[in-house]
This record gives sequence, C-alpha cells and structure tokens, in this order.
Amino acid sequence: MKVVAPLSTQDLVGDGTTVENLFLRLYTLLPELPQESKAKSDSKRQILRSLESAGTTVFGRSDRVLEQLVQRQGDMIRDLTAQGLRPCKPVVLKLSHNFTCGMANGNALENGMTLLRPYGVPIVPGAAVKGTVGAWLGEILEGKLAIDAEIQIEKLRASGLLNLFGWGEKDEGESGNVVFFDALPRVASLEVDITTVHHQSWYEGTGTPAGFQNPVPIPFLSVKSASEFQFCFALQESAHLPAEDICRALKPAFDPFGIDGWLDPETFLRQALISTGRYKGFGSQTAAGFGKMEPA
Repeated sequence: MKVVAPLSTQDLVGDGTTVENLFLRLYTLLPELPQESKAKSDSKRQILRSLESAGTTVFGRSDRVLEQLVQRQGDMIRDLTAQGLRPCKPVVLKLSHNFTCGMANGNALENGMTLLRPYGVPIVPGAAVKGTVGAWLGEILEGKLAIDAEIQIEKLRASGLLNLFGWGEKDEGESGNVVFFDALPRVASLEVDITTVHHQSWYEGTGTPAGFQNPVPIPFLSVKSASEFQFCFALQESAHLPAEDICRALKPAFDPFGIDGWLDPETFLRQALISTGRYKGFGSQTAAGFGKMEPA
C-alpha cells in the first residue's frame, strides 16, 4: 500500500531564513550549532543578526500587523464591560533603553524572548506588568530596592493598596481588582545585544572568581530603544484607593516618583505604570538599565 505524507518541515522551509514568524525562527527552526566554542558563538551571532533583519521585515510589513494586534486587543477589552470590568485609557511608553523579556526561555541560543503566539511579536506579559508595578510600589514604601515578596505584600497590605494587586501565599490568596493585559508593541525593531559573564565557572559551581578568567560574551536578541509599547488595564467595580487620611500619609513617599493621583484608581495606576517604566523598568536585565521607558 502506498502511503501519502507531506514533506517534512525541514524539507519545506530549508534553513528557515525565508520564514518571517520570529517565534518559529527563535524556538523551532534553529539549525544545529557547532560544538567548538568560538565557532558556536560565531554561529549564534549570525543567527541572531538574521533574526534582527527578520524583525525589520515583519514589523515594517504593509499589512500593519502591530497596529492590527493593538486594535484587536482594544476591541477585546471593551467587550469585557459585560463581565463587570471597566476598561481604562491605555498608557503608551517608549523605550529609552533596549528591552528584553523571557531570557530564561531556553533554546539552542541559550537566551530566549517572550513572543506573542502565533504572531511572533515581542510583548510584556500582563502578569509581568502587574508584578513589576506592584514590586515598585512596595519598594517605594519600604525605601529599598529588590525586597522580598513577603515584605512587598505586607507593605501593600498596610498601605491599603493590596486590593488592587491581590496576593498569593502557598494555598491562600486573593485576586486583585485590576487586570493588566499583555503590553503590545505599537512600533518595534530588534537588535543583537551582549551580556558578558566574567566568572562562568563560579556561576556553574565549579570554581571561584579570579581575575585571570576570561569573560564570556553571550549575544541575545532585544527590542531596540525608541520602540513603543501600549499598556492596557481594566478595573473591577470593587477597585478602590485607601481612605483619604491614609492617602495623605502616603503622598510624601510617592510624590518624588511622579505618583500623586490619589483621586481615583485609574489615575493612580496610570501614574504607577509611568513611574515603574521610568525608574525600575520592565523585563529582564533591569539592573543593567534594560527596559526603562518614558511616556511616548
């Protein structure tokens, strides 16, 4: 009996360079890398440069794929009013530094990027937006960066802001009264960036830091500065700010960071998003300055 079967994906797409979808290119259609260290690094750089070029092609397409995705998300959010959610005015932020998110999403190139399926465009996941904004507010209240999650929750609870973000501890928790959606790019381009590991053996647990060790440059894909992301959120009817006297007590801590909109939750959260982008940043490598954003 004769069996009819389609061509294999590899035979169909060849080396993948004709495929525009960045998700397929970054996670599925990667060629086998050489084992020798320098040749492997050179191959990775070549692949990433081809992805950078592919991003220019995809994001500049005449069908305006980014504009269509943003519009589709807006239509979806407006439809949520039937579910008791009140859509708020989007916040558009422009990258003042390069941005990357989801570097721990491993692949043959070691560092990945969070891309929207099936379109293959970079995003800031809604959960990451919510977590980063909540963490920044907790750090302002504590007066210290990089605080533990337990301290963050306690600070937000004591200030009366925890109802907005919710909390979770082991088997207990409560959902928040604000819903953050994936931040989608309105304008975007890609760039190959470098992170340098200075003591690789120490990080791998096989040695100690020493001055004679060679640094290891690791290339990765990033969204180029001047790209724009649109942040959307919606509020439950039960969303509220703390009592007026508590708001007055909180103002001195938040005023220096551009957060003074204590009249309603929407104004407060819009300012919190802008403040987070400006002072903390979104995504990975924020300690190195990545992910900083300003209002577009």
